[in-house]
Amino acid sequence: MKCTGCEKSIQDELMKLDGVDEVHADFRAGTVSVAYDLMYITLKDIVETLSTMGYSVHKSMVDRLKNSFIHFSEENEKSNMTASPLPCCSHPDKRL
Repeated sequence: MKCTGCEKSIQDELMKLDGVDEVHADFRAGTVSVAYDLMYITLKDIVETLSTMGYSVHKSMVDRLKNSFIHFSEENEKSNMTASPLPCCSHPDKRL
């Protein structure tokens, strides 16, 4: 990002994506913060959108590890949100 116009472009484009609730871009800091709903979009989708816009996303080893962890966490959370609850009779603790 080089200017406030870049910030606006990124914010406008990401806000068009289903599941994106909030976007804050800061060209001085070189950061983009996104609040999104895992049921509709993932970090990978957001990064791909930024890449198609011509913005590079850092690919250092730390960034790749961080993104892998986020991807794992997102998939785990999505699985938890869509899982059927266990029937109460399957709980071994009779006090519940």
